[in-house]
Amino acid sequence: MRKFLDFLLRKQQLTPVAVIRSYLESLEQMSQDLDGAIDRKETGSALRILDECNDIIERMRSDSADNLEAITVQTLAIKSNLEKKSVRERYLIINRIRERYLVPLREIIDIKMPIQNLIDQLHRLFKEGQRTFLAHGLLAEEFSRASVRLLRLRKSVRFDFIESGREVEPLYRTLKRESQILKGASRALEIIDHKGVKNLDLDFPITFMRMEGMLSDDLLEGYFHKLSGYTPAPPGVIQESISNEIPVDFIDPDQLREKIIDALPLEDWFAWLLENYADASLEVLLHAYVHVLDNGYRVRFKDEPKKYRHRHYTIKSCPLTVEKQT
Repeated sequence: MRKFLDFLLRKQQLTPVAVIRSYLESLEQMSQDLDGAIDRKETGSALRILDECNDIIERMRSDSADNLEAITVQTLAIKSNLEKKSVRERYLIINRIRERYLVPLREIIDIKMPIQNLIDQLHRLFKEGQRTFLAHGLLAEEFSRASVRLLRLRKSVRFDFIESGREVEPLYRTLKRESQILKGASRALEIIDHKGVKNLDLDFPITFMRMEGMLSDDLLEGYFHKLSGYTPAPPGVIQESISNEIPVDFIDPDQLREKIIDALPLEDWFAWLLENYADASLEVLLHAYVHVLDNGYRVRFKDEPKKYRHRHYTIKSCPLTVEKQT
């Protein structure tokens, strides 16, 4: 088992967050270049830049999946503790994984971060490129495939992050608590050794217990004789339900646009969102709210403000009417 874990640990290495950030910086530059190529209707340049975007998107998705696998292997090694590391050593390892990989990755999937604006911008560019180069059938299809890749990346990264957190966070909390207990116990023993129990300044009395009387060898021999014929019952089967769903708090812009077209005109845009996406978080709803402002719909705010309720939030805003795109 130790050799197997050593092999996995050597094989599975975490991708540094700096590498993922470099991917995002490259995508940001490529989005500007692609925007210019689409405006100038340069098919050759657009295809070249699109291929580079696709390559980075697939590398990011692959690295995200590899990180999840590496984190799973490392947490397994910490739990098994075949190398007999102390609680403090194991806590430092899991804390390093959490602080250097999980915490920085949170901003990549957080819809409130600028990175999500970059992904949204790329998605709009891919759709615009598909419309611009509709006469060039193959290029339009490439833009369509790129949109699918981008959506798959967004879902995969969120899923991998959530699963990584499920592996790391419980182990991190357990080891942190045990490390603090051991640190406190060590400090208490040091005080007792130098100054005595009274200097601990405890709110409860210390009880001392002395064990007297030992079991004879004959009694122990008889007890173990009874145990020798004991056959334990086989353990019960653990039923594990496996869900194929990926828990993603996200509204697909394409599906949203189709729903809007079917529902137009809308007298109260935010009320419509609350009705159709009741399970979404407030952050996701507000992210979707600006969709009609950025995509050429005719919109108008009413004069009288209105209060909206969503879960434990109360939002006050003037209702927004939405009509067909200009």
